[in-house]
Amino acid sequence: MQEQIEKFMEDQKKLKVLLLKKDSFQEGISACAKQHRQLHSSDLIVDRPTIWDSLVDGLTSECFSFRPEGMFESIAWCTWHITRIEDAIGNILIADDRQVFDNDWKKRIGIEITDTANAFHEPDIDRFNRSIRINEMLFYRKAVGEKTQMIINRIVASDIRKKPKENSIRRIIDEGVLTDKKESIWLKEFWSKKTIGGLLLLPITRHQMMHIPTCFLIKNIYYKDRPTTIST
Repeated sequence: MQEQIEKFMEDQKKLKVLLLKKDSFQEGISACAKQHRQLHSSDLIVDRPTIWDSLVDGLTSECFSFRPEGMFESIAWCTWHITRIEDAIGNILIADDRQVFDNDWKKRIGIEITDTANAFHEPDIDRFNRSIRINEMLFYRKAVGEKTQMIINRIVASDIRKKPKENSIRRIIDEGVLTDKKESIWLKEFWSKKTIGGLLLLPITRHQMMHIPTCFLIKNIYYKDRPTTIST
């Protein structure tokens, strides 16, 4: 699995060059879609397993909600955080479309928030871990991944250097993606300065790989002293 992660990060360096050159743009889009698929269930592709498949293999609800002593994150928080950001950035800022997330998903997942949980503190994560429903969260992630694949493959070369529309930036606040807390609201300006190409790199692909290795670490800590055998 470490080799897959290292290859992903190496390929990420090449992706920016491919996307920005007119004669390699389509190759870049194909490479971006391929990288993105590695971050989701292999239901999206024929090749198995993806990096995400390896993470969720043998993942129980207890492990999903487990927060190791001395660590801020849980797999539940990481999954919500990267998926919520992917949903908002892909659909609002890149595609200018409706998000996947809505009140029905909010009820299904069992959460009270609509934002990316950037401003969470440890007590917030502990409450979140107790309420979240793993299966519904993974269904939401799958729905977001499927939508993002469509978005990536609709992008044309003339889009790549464009920045998000002002109205789309306003929607990030209006639709509850961010809160007014400083740990959250700074992302509004950060995302507004990026081009569509920049957003494909971060957060659509690279941001997720900033958190997924942490999920593997948490999973390994959880099972270290338990008899269950897992494959990573």
